[in-house]
Amino acid sequence: MNDVIKCLKLSLTLQITMILSLSLSPSLHIAKEGIQILKTKLREYFEVGKPLQFSENILSSLLYVIRNNPEVEVPFYFDNNLLKKFRKCLKKSSF
Repeated sequence: MNDVIKCLKLSLTLQITMILSLSLSPSLHIAKEGIQILKTKLREYFEVGKPLQFSENILSSLLYVIRNNPEVEVPFYFDNNLLKKFRKCLKKSSF
């Protein structure tokens, strides 16, 4: 999947959206692969240093995956104030 994304030259937002759909797959094998790629892409997202725009339903699904998969974590080098806001958002989100 990573090769497909590189070949298509999609923006990081679209890459995360595509990978998110994999991580929500009912097939355990596909979901695990999606989560592994999502971890990498989220690291890239936090390295950008500025927020990217996600639609509300994509953001909601992304928060769901982060909340329910302990292996997907927010990088520790991420700015502490923004991390607090992100965690607060996770706590307030109801799915």
